[in-house]
Amino acid sequence: EFITNAREQCGVWIAERLEALTHKDLLSEGALRKRDYENVVQLEERWSGTRTKSYTKFVETIANLRAAKADGFEGRELFPLIGETDDIPSLETALTGRTAEIEAEVVKMAGVGPRYSNWLANARGLSGNLLERAFKWQLLKILVIRDTRRTQTSFDFDSLTLDEFGARSGSGTDRAAEHFLRTDVGAPIYFGRESLSAVSSSNVDQYLEVAGALFEEISAKIRFHRDQPVPLTAARQDALIRGVAKDRWDGLPRRLPRGVEARRLLEAIGEYCRQQTFRSSAPYAPGVTGIAITMDDRKLIIDSEDAEISHFIRLRDVMTSLVSHNLLMPRLDHRNNGREYVVFYLNRLLCVHFGLPLGYGGWRHQTLKSLLHWQEAGAKAIAVAEEATLV
Repeated sequence: EFITNAREQCGVWIAERLEALTHKDLLSEGALRKRDYENVVQLEERWSGTRTKSYTKFVETIANLRAAKADGFEGRELFPLIGETDDIPSLETALTGRTAEIEAEVVKMAGVGPRYSNWLANARGLSGNLLERAFKWQLLKILVIRDTRRTQTSFDFDSLTLDEFGARSGSGTDRAAEHFLRTDVGAPIYFGRESLSAVSSSNVDQYLEVAGALFEEISAKIRFHRDQPVPLTAARQDALIRGVAKDRWDGLPRRLPRGVEARRLLEAIGEYCRQQTFRSSAPYAPGVTGIAITMDDRKLIIDSEDAEISHFIRLRDVMTSLVSHNLLMPRLDHRNNGREYVVFYLNRLLCVHFGLPLGYGGWRHQTLKSLLHWQEAGAKAIAVAEEATLV
């Protein structure tokens, strides 16, 4: 009771050292659900989805408490000094040029028929800043590409309405269009409080590592401009977060068992996700950030004797290492087309390294044989993605 009362009235977090666990512990649940336990509570998963705000509030409280105790930062709040908006004037040339290119590409695809005339007229009459208009043109391009690739399309003289434009877009496609555009023009992608929370993969230590990089820069600026602190720009935040991601990437061979093989596998997964994400029709909007194996394959590498799966032991050990170091995040029991999968999402700092969106949901199935080949060959094992015809 004395210890409880003496503790500061603030949130705490408890962590398990996953590196100490075996592949059976990490890739399986280790007990029978409903017999030995009611349910598994994965904090990273519990803090995702609709509970993201609770996690964000928790880690922001920790960051603010740490910042408040830093020398020279007393009396200030951290997050008002983290910019949330783009510097549009600095992007003007790139946005103007890219918008003109996209318009020319869409007009060429549209041909002489009236099918996209309403969509084109609406895009040309849009108001808003340069970034907003360029984003709408990128969204239009994606929807036109999807429509032209349908095998059962309507006649060319059927003019598509603006209502159909709205019905065919949606939040996922909107986010894909924005990510495509920002990547094309070199605009910052990873900035603001929401991104700071997202890149942490619901891991408190990772959040503090990234927030610490931003804080150091903010703190230095405050010491120099003590009376007029300037918020950290979106571009600078993006650069700092990418720097943290690169440092982590460069250190993987030293930090991990089978580090070279582990990084080759991640390199292949990242390249594959990037190719799938940036397909021009954005078929898996907003993007692919994970791979999956069937639950049967998972059972095979967990429960089989080593002698029975000697050709997969290296892959099993590498995947175990990646899960234990929070570089791959497993999500069990995904159902798709009557089959069950375990999905391995990339850590969000790896998504930053590969220039991927930070959302979850996009994944593609792979066989154990394919993953073993990826582990051996790295990114060069990934064939160039081909566009599928939409039906």
